[in-house]
Amino acid sequence: MTLFERIGAFAYHRRRWVVAGWAVLLLLALPFAPRAGSVLRAGGFTLEDLPSAQATTLLEQRLGLAPSVLVVVLHSADSAAGSPAFETAAARALADVPTAPHVTGVLSHLLSTRQVSRDGHTAYDLVELDLAPDDSPDALPGIEHRIHPQPGISVALAGGPAFYGDIQAVSETDLRRSELVSLPLAGLALLLVFGSVVAAAVPLAVGGAAVVTALAVIFLLASLTPMSIFVLNLATLLGLGLGVDYSLLMTSRFREELAVRRRRGEPLDAAIEASVRVTVATAGRAVFFSGLTVLLGLLGLVLFEFMVLRSVGIAGAVVVGLAVGAALTLLPAILSLLGPRLDALAVRRVNAGASADGPWARLARWVMDRPLAVFFPTLALILLLGSPFLSVRFNAPDATILPPSVPSRAAYDRLARDFGVGEFAPLLLAIRTDGPATSPANVALLYEYSRRLAADPRISRVDGMVDLDPRITLAQYQLLYAAPGGPPDRIAQTALHQLTSGNLTAFTITTPYDPNANQARALVRDLRDPRSALAPPPGLHVLVGGGAADVTDVVNRVWSDFPRTGLFIVVTTFVVLFLLLRSVVLPIKALVMNTLSILASFGALVWIFQEGNLSALLGFQPLGYVETTQPVILFCVLFGLSMDYEVFLLSRMKEVWDLTGDNQEAVARGLERSGRIVTSAALIVVVVAGSFAFADIVLIKALGLGVAIAVALDATVVRALLVPATMRLLGKWNWWLPAWLGRWVAGRLPRSEAEIAAEVAAETGGDARTEPRGIEAAP
Repeated sequence: MTLFERIGAFAYHRRRWVVAGWAVLLLLALPFAPRAGSVLRAGGFTLEDLPSAQATTLLEQRLGLAPSVLVVVLHSADSAAGSPAFETAAARALADVPTAPHVTGVLSHLLSTRQVSRDGHTAYDLVELDLAPDDSPDALPGIEHRIHPQPGISVALAGGPAFYGDIQAVSETDLRRSELVSLPLAGLALLLVFGSVVAAAVPLAVGGAAVVTALAVIFLLASLTPMSIFVLNLATLLGLGLGVDYSLLMTSRFREELAVRRRRGEPLDAAIEASVRVTVATAGRAVFFSGLTVLLGLLGLVLFEFMVLRSVGIAGAVVVGLAVGAALTLLPAILSLLGPRLDALAVRRVNAGASADGPWARLARWVMDRPLAVFFPTLALILLLGSPFLSVRFNAPDATILPPSVPSRAAYDRLARDFGVGEFAPLLLAIRTDGPATSPANVALLYEYSRRLAADPRISRVDGMVDLDPRITLAQYQLLYAAPGGPPDRIAQTALHQLTSGNLTAFTITTPYDPNANQARALVRDLRDPRSALAPPPGLHVLVGGGAADVTDVVNRVWSDFPRTGLFIVVTTFVVLFLLLRSVVLPIKALVMNTLSILASFGALVWIFQEGNLSALLGFQPLGYVETTQPVILFCVLFGLSMDYEVFLLSRMKEVWDLTGDNQEAVARGLERSGRIVTSAALIVVVVAGSFAFADIVLIKALGLGVAIAVALDATVVRALLVPATMRLLGKWNWWLPAWLGRWVAGRLPRSEAEIAAEVAAETGGDARTEPRGIEAAP
C-alpha cells in the first residue's frame, strides 16, 4: 500500500476525527484571519546594499536626513499663500502636527517660495518622520488626528507615507470586492460542472477552509517578520483557486470510481472505501505533485531579497501547502461521510460515464491526424500574443497605480499639476571630499561640479552649499566658508549645518521628469558613469540616490536576480515531473508549453497596462510601463499553475500508456478523461483571478488579469491543441526513459497509477480497466 493509499484509508476510517480536527483548526483561525491585513505593509522595494540606498543611508547618518517625509498639501480657491486668510487657516489647521508621534520637524512653505505654486493657491509643508519608508504609515493616524479642518482651505496628505497607507486600505477593499464577485460565480460554475448543490458546495468548503487557515497563518507570520500587503490578495487568489481546483479533481475522480463500483453491485461501504482509496492514491497523488510544482514556483520568490517578493513567496507556499493538505485529508473525509449523498439536491442530470470516443477524444484524434497543420499556426498565434513583451518598459510603482479618487493620488495629481512631476522626487548626491568639504580647494571642486551639472538640459536646478545665490562667486564662497568661526551669514550657516558634515556634503538635483521617465534614468546612468560629461572631478566621490536612482537600482537588482530564480524553478520542476511521469522527454515538453502560455500572458500585460489598450473598459489610466516585480510574480505563480493542469492531463495519459503502450490512445483517452475537468478547474481559477479586474489598484488588477489570461489560454489552446499535436509528433519518444534510469526508478520510486488501479481492482474482485472510467458532464 502506497503512502497515498494509506492517507486515503486513514481519511476513510477516521473521517469524523479528521473533519472535527479541521473544524477545531478553523475555530482557532477565525479570530486571526480577518486581521491579516492589519499587520501587512506596503512597500518592500528597498534593500540596504543598493547604491541608492547606500547614498540615502549615508545622508541620514551623517546629515540627519529624515528617513521618510510626508507632504501636507494646502489649497485654497479663494486666497493665496502669504495672505492673512490663507496663513491663518493653515496655521490653525496644522498647529498640532509637530506634536504628533514620529514627527521630527516641519518645513513650512513660509521658509521657501519653492513650496508655493505660481498662482499662489497651492502650497505644501514637509513633515519629517523618524520612521523607515515601509513603516511610515504608522505615523498617519497621529498626524491626521492633529489636523483641524478650517473653512476656506483644504488639507491633503501626499508622499510615500500617505501612498503606502492608501495602498493598505484600498487592497483590503479590493479583496472584499473580489470575494463578492468570485465566490458566487465559482459556486455557479461548480453547480454546472457537478449538477448538484452538495457536490458544488464541497470544493467551495474545502477551498474556503484553506483560505481562512492560510490567512491566520499569514497573520502570525506577519506579526514576526515584515510581509507585503499584496500577500492578502494573492493568498485569496491561490487559496480559493487551488483549493477548489484540487477538490474538483478529486471529487470528480471519487464520483467516477463510486459510480463504477455501484454498477458492479459492490456493497455501499466497501465501494465508498475503495473509491476514497483510489481517489487519494491517483488523483490525490496528482494533486500532491501539482501542488509541489506550484510550491516550487512560489519558493523561487524567496530567493529574492526584496521583502515584497520574498513575502509573496512565503505566503504563497503556506497557502498552497494548506490547499494540498485540505484536499488530501479534509476532502476525502467529507467524501467518506457523504458517499452517494454527494449528488443530493441535484439541479440537472449528469452523465455518469463517457465513451472512448467522447468530444475531447475526438478533438485529440482530429489534432493528431494533422499535427503539423495544427502545431505551427497555434504556435504562431501564441508567439504573436506574446510579441508586445518585446517592447516592455520596467519601472517601480508610484501614486499612479491608485485610482484618481484616492486621497493621496488626488493630492499627488494636484502637486504634479501645480509644481511639476520632478519636484517631489529629486536625485540626492552624497559627495565625499578629500579633507573637509569647506576647504578652499574642495569648495572650488564642488563649485565647478555644480555648474557643470546645472548646465545639463535634463536638470532644472541644483541645490547645495555652493548654490545659495547665483550672484555669489567662487572666491566669495571660499571666503565665506574659510571664516574661522564659520560663515557669518545666517542663511549660509543654516545651509552648511543641513548640507555638510566634515568631508561629506549633499547636492539635491531637481529634474522636470517623473522618476520612471527614461530621461531621468538615463541621467542617473550618466551621473554614475566615470566616462560621462557629468562624472565628478578627481577628489570628489559621489553616491547617487533618491528618485530615479531608486527606480533604476530596484529594476536592475530584480532582473539580475531573476535568472537564479528561473533556473531553480525549471530544474526543480523537471525533477518533480520526472518522478511523477517517469519520462525524460515529457517534463521538457511541459516546461516548453508552460513558457509559451506565460509568454502570451506577458504580452497581454504590456498590451493592456503599458500601452493602455482596454483601459477605458477596465477602468484605469495607462501606466506607460510594467511594474518590475509583476512579471516575476506572474512567472513564478503561472509556472506552477500551468504545470498544475499539465500534471492533471499527463497523469491520465500516463495511466492509459502504462495499460496499453499506445501513445495515440493514451493521448486521446487521457484528454477525454481529464479535458473537461481541467477546463472546469481552469474556469474556477479564471473566475477567481478575473474578479481582481475590478480592483482599484492597477498592480492587483494586472496580476489578476495576467493569471486569468494565462490559465484560460493554457487550459484551452495549449492543452487541447499544442499538447496533442506535440505528443503525436514525438510519438513513443514521449515516454522515453534510459534503461539504466528505468531500473533505478523501478527499485526506488512509488508505483504508477496503473499499478495502483490494478491492485485495487484485484482486491475488489474486478479487473484493471483499460476502458475510460466514467466522467461526469461539464458545461
